[in-house]
Amino acid sequence: MPELLQRALAAFGGDDRIHSAALAERLGVDQVELAELLRAIGVRTLSRAFMRGGEERRGYARTDLETAADAIRTGAVEVPPEVADWTAA
Repeated sequence: MPELLQRALAAFGGDDRIHSAALAERLGVDQVELAELLRAIGVRTLSRAFMRGGEERRGYARTDLETAADAIRTGAVEVPPEVADWTAA
């Protein structure tokens, strides 16, 4: 399992959704880089914005990241080098 995905899932804490900005901050990357990395493993932001911390923004669903993790574990999704080589700063 790539470190990026492990850390991203941990960043959700007990929540089921997280804003893109919050996830990027917790991972120490900018939002554009985060979006590119997650898209490479089939994860996209939710189509609608949602409220967290009094702010309405777009972001990610835990279930989408869990689905990607399962697909990686079963071999249905191959981890591209940019995701496999990503390490926390």
